[in-house]
Amino acid sequence: MERARQLAGYPKGGRHELTSTALLLAGGNRYGEADWELLLHLVASHHGRCRPFAPSVPDDDPVRVQYDGVSASSAHGLDRVGSGVSERFWRLTRRYGWHGLAYLEAMVRLADQRVSENEAGQTSSGKAAHV
Repeated sequence: MERARQLAGYPKGGRHELTSTALLLAGGNRYGEADWELLLHLVASHHGRCRPFAPSVPDDDPVRVQYDGVSASSAHGLDRVGSGVSERFWRLTRRYGWHGLAYLEAMVRLADQRVSENEAGQTSSGKAAHV
C-alpha cells in the first residue's frame, strides 16, 4: 500500500474519506431526497474519524483527484476549524440522536469492511471467500 501511495503521490497519512467528502462537496448535491448532510458525514466518518473533528495531516504536495467529472484536492481544508465538519456532526447528532447516528455510521463502516474483504478475497472469519 505504501508503494501505491507513493506512486499516486498521495500525502502520507492522507485520509481518502476526507478527499471523497471534498469531491461530494465540489459536485454539489445530486442525490435528490437523500439527507445531504448525513451523506457527507457518513462518507467523512466511515473509518471512525470526524466525530466531531477531522484529523489534520500535513499536505506539502497536494494531489488533485477526479471522479465523474468532479475534481477536488487533497488540500481540502476539511481538517480546519470552521470547515463545517464538527458543526455538521452536532446537527446530525441532534437530528438522529446519539444512538441513531452511531448506528448509521456502524452500518456504513461494516459495509465498507465487507467490500474490502470481498476485494481481498476473504470473509470476515479470515478464510478465503468463494466468489
